Amino acid sequence: MARRLTALEQAAVLQAAGRKRVLRYGDAAGLLKVFARAAEERLSRRGKALSAAIPDSSLLLALEPRLLLLAAGCLLRDAAAAGEAALRLFPRLYGVQVAVSGATGFCTKPTRELVREVARLHRGTAVFSTDAAAFSLHGFAGQADGFFAPPTAEEMWQSPLSPANLALF
Repeated sequence: MARRLTALEQAAVLQAAGRKRVLRYGDAAGLLKVFARAAEERLSRRGKALSAAIPDSSLLLALEPRLLLLAAGCLLRDAAAAGEAALRLFPRLYGVQVAVSGATGFCTKPTRELVREVARLHRGTAVFSTDAAAFSLHGFAGQADGFFAPPTAEEMWQSPLSPANLALF
């Protein structure tokens, strides 16, 4: 069921491709750090390894938090299905870059389409190679309405609808 919900969420994002979404200000590093902890726990229970490198400093920018986690989660799911996975967050002059690496050819076509759309929404770009995928989020992606706070590790792990639980089930 989790896989079906993730596929449905991916399809909904792609159906609305090209449209603007409401962004919110928040800490991208904090959000991905909590997600990475939950993803690491979820994958370790499946006998898969996740290596994550996310800066301890805050990286504040306007973004759509659910879509950032959906894109990262789908990339990690694809990488873990092919073996080990690594997640990296790189601060950039005008935003951040999220990179996932895995075995050769790990990234599926639906995930590539999703990642491209998430990057486009945040005025970023997406690139794919045989063993890595990366996308950027521009710090000035557009107007934002409100703020978001990263969920706690417990919320990310215990909620059945968290991106870590849905994408990495």
